[in-house]
Amino acid sequence: MKRIAILLALSLMAGCGGQSGAPVAMPQGVTSNETRGIVSHDVQPLCKGQKTTKQYASLTVTLTQFGGRVCVPTFGGFGGTIQYPTANPATKLLMISSTTNYNHQPNLGNGPALFYLQLSTSHGTTFGARVRAGTGITGKGLKPGNTYTAYGQVVMNSIPINFKPCFEIAAKGKYGGLVGGLWKLGLHVKISSATAILELYSGKHAKYGC
Repeated sequence: MKRIAILLALSLMAGCGGQSGAPVAMPQGVTSNETRGIVSHDVQPLCKGQKTTKQYASLTVTLTQFGGRVCVPTFGGFGGTIQYPTANPATKLLMISSTTNYNHQPNLGNGPALFYLQLSTSHGTTFGARVRAGTGITGKGLKPGNTYTAYGQVVMNSIPINFKPCFEIAAKGKYGGLVGGLWKLGLHVKISSATAILELYSGKHAKYGC
């Protein structure tokens, strides 16, 4: 179950090649009538089709049976790209990026996180066994050479499942720091519809690297 949590909360984090579609069930505190077009001052480009508010940015993408790349909504100096494995049947994934815990998600680490990513699938699917390497999370919110720790949780059938945190030293990316190893995972698993959250903290707060 913990490996399923890791796959859902980490392997689906990502970059600007996803397809937009109708919103799936929104996590707590999110409404579907938020305004578009709020000006972003992030250096990196916004994902195509993302909706941005003062508190968060959201994007709905379709995960296909061919696998591919999706876009982490750009917000507050964070964004990025990553590959996802094959998904059979195809499913929609809602992603919500924020830099504050605006809707009172569980704090998985100590103190406030630098970056929060909420995930919600529209229905169950089976993920393939292999995930190509992607760029991961990047942006001006990360500093090359600094250490960051990722925590994650998946909720399936109303049961929360935490996975062990891991740390990584940020590399230099095009738009700032880059943490890519956090999402180099793959496992042939079948999941039901689920919600998940990933939190990124500054510093080394875990025993193991990613």
